[in-house]
Amino acid sequence: MRVIGSIAVLMALTSGCTGEVLGGPSDVGPRDAASAIDAHASVDVGIATDAVATSDAGSDAGPAPGECTGRVLCDDFESYAVGGPPGGPWSVSTNSATLVVDDAHAVGGSRALHIVTGDASGSYRRAFASVSGAPYFPLPDHEMWGRMRIYAVSLPGVGAAVHWTNVQAEGPIASMPSVTALYRYGGMNDDRWIANYETSGASSDCWRNSATAMQAGRWTCMEWHFATATNQMELFVDGARIDDAAIDRNGDGCVSSSWTSEWLGGQWNALRVGWEHYQTTGSHEIYVDDVAMDVARIGCP
Repeated sequence: MRVIGSIAVLMALTSGCTGEVLGGPSDVGPRDAASAIDAHASVDVGIATDAVATSDAGSDAGPAPGECTGRVLCDDFESYAVGGPPGGPWSVSTNSATLVVDDAHAVGGSRALHIVTGDASGSYRRAFASVSGAPYFPLPDHEMWGRMRIYAVSLPGVGAAVHWTNVQAEGPIASMPSVTALYRYGGMNDDRWIANYETSGASSDCWRNSATAMQAGRWTCMEWHFATATNQMELFVDGARIDDAAIDRNGDGCVSSSWTSEWLGGQWNALRVGWEHYQTTGSHEIYVDDVAMDVARIGCP
């Protein structure tokens, strides 16, 4: 079942009811210059763990944890034809990769998104499913909570310095409207999670590395929280907050010395999920299911 609603519907329900080698600034760029932002084509409840825990507690606060109905966006891809791209609100953008609905490997039902990237002949590969504009954006205070379940058949592996993105939110920065902010979570360096910040219209490319690795060969529930009002980011994996992937205005560094280093959040107008990588690696196969976005934490099914 697929449930997609607007913020107005969500508010009515609630009120009536009850996502380069790292080492230092000279060589640390998480993405290389060839991976320009796709032109076709990203607040604060409190980043503290206690505030997060209360954001979805209680029947009067909205849908139950993990529940799909009543969310701003929620899709399990069950309603789309197998072998083609997802319809409805989704637009698909690929570069030497494919993204289709598949019934060979799913987690919450019988269908999921199936991504296969090209071979190792080029450094940049992309397969994103995206939503943008009304009725999904803007979000109140430009604060986004999201969730998806992801299964990587394989990852670049230990010793590889390949950076990839699984979720990306983007939108113009209020104080610099000609600059678009991108908040991202993905992986790099021995397949460990990485927070990445990049801007279009200005040069930034900032990072924070986690010690926790993404796991191949299993379904992972990935949640994110992007808080523009306080320039903060959070990542949750299988329900647990990854503390060393959280951002509070700044990360570990930025490639561009001209950037102030502050991860200025955007007025989000697009969300992209899937896979994008920026260095040469082998072909990769990924499944994505149960994608949701809301104004409060969603939780895992």
